[in-house]
Amino acid sequence: MTALIIVILFLALCTPANAERPVTVYAAASLAGVLEELADSARAQGIDLRISSGGSSTLARQIEMGAPADLYVSANTQWMDYLDRAGLIEPSTRMDLVGNGLVLIASQDGPDRISLNRGFNIADAFLGRVAIADPDHVPGGVYAKQALKRLGWWKRLQNRIAPAVDVRAALALVERGECEMGIVYATDARVSDSVRVAGRIRSDLHEPIVYPIAIVHGKSGRRTRDALDLLASERSRQILRKHGFKDLSD
Repeated sequence: MTALIIVILFLALCTPANAERPVTVYAAASLAGVLEELADSARAQGIDLRISSGGSSTLARQIEMGAPADLYVSANTQWMDYLDRAGLIEPSTRMDLVGNGLVLIASQDGPDRISLNRGFNIADAFLGRVAIADPDHVPGGVYAKQALKRLGWWKRLQNRIAPAVDVRAALALVERGECEMGIVYATDARVSDSVRVAGRIRSDLHEPIVYPIAIVHGKSGRRTRDALDLLASERSRQILRKHGFKDLSD
């Protein structure tokens, strides 16, 4: 028994000081690719980030159920507010990270261009379905529904809407040709060679698209704060802008 204790103590002493468990970031699906790039950059600075991406609503509910997230990044303020009201984030750490825009995308066989105004007869412009994220819960779908309503198109297209679990899933439906059109974030359209941008949706047609970030309640240790500082740094914001995200100071 004494020998076993000595071995355990020896192994503990030999463990590198920086071998801490990674910082787990729960982030909106539209941030998945760029956050993986930022994670590579963070690793060089001794910060190990693990990215778990999905719909902001799904991630918020997982955190509510006790999921092991350290940082949360939402694609809208509402789901961050939801966790804030539940006492599940550290309010003093909350900040707005970046912004985004919406685009109307088409499959390769879809229409070349759509006129994004109330007078346009959208129902006759194409025959297929329109992919958007879940318009009742997922921020990307909520923004898309707002835009369609303000354009006067929602009632005409409602029966042709194909709701997806998140914006990346909506993009995939158009990429595979299962939907002729879709509404996704501008940054998502940039990463796909299989869809075309048929129109850029004006920002006045939906609520401002803002990505707030905050530390999850009880997780505000040094390494989590270091990770937050890194993600909010000017260098990280430059990388986010390179991928098409908007600087909120503009």
